[in-house]
Amino acid sequence: MIDRNNRNQLILAIQSFLDEKTDALQFDEIIFDIDAKTEDETIHFAVEMLWLYYDDFKPHKVTLIKEEWDAIQRLILLLSSDREIVQKKKWHYTARQLVAVGLLALYALICFYVAIGLTLFYATIGLGLLSIALSLWKREYESNKKVRWEIYPFTTVTQLRNVRSETAFFQKQHYPVQVGERSIRTPFANALLHIHSKLSWLVYAPLVLLYQALPEIDRWVEIKKD
Repeated sequence: MIDRNNRNQLILAIQSFLDEKTDALQFDEIIFDIDAKTEDETIHFAVEMLWLYYDDFKPHKVTLIKEEWDAIQRLILLLSSDREIVQKKKWHYTARQLVAVGLLALYALICFYVAIGLTLFYATIGLGLLSIALSLWKREYESNKKVRWEIYPFTTVTQLRNVRSETAFFQKQHYPVQVGERSIRTPFANALLHIHSKLSWLVYAPLVLLYQALPEIDRWVEIKKD
């Protein structure tokens, strides 16, 4: 279903954020309020995708590189149109799940034969490194999917052009270079967050492997006319 009123409200919220009239925390509150009061799947998709482009822990003005700005413009185009997003997903197992299960079994054996201490700690760290390797393997697999990110969520240039021609009143906002020159955190703060994330991954490796043993989900979207 198309919820035109809430689509228009979401478009205004996005444009307000891009025009620097609201900060990230205000933007987050507004778009999730809109998301909560609609059944429009296109709005749900747009809000989920928008969450990737700001930090919801720190108030900051819009900070985007041009590719990200253009991706948001395509979202606005989609919301402005009479098209709908259909999200699809498929669960599947891969060799990565077998490896994760094998590593968990190995960890269980180590726990059985080794008392709590440095040996178990070193084993946990080793499993953490292997878990990170599994994650990199999955990332490589996903990077090889035939998704044209430069036009996403549209699947073809023709589809993008058709929707653009159907939405004559849509006006793409010009990219202001200064928004790409900003940073939400200092390089030092980013480095600390990265180190903290990886250390937590190593320490809690068994829990991460348990998650990695679950079937993976392939997700994709289709755009249809109302």
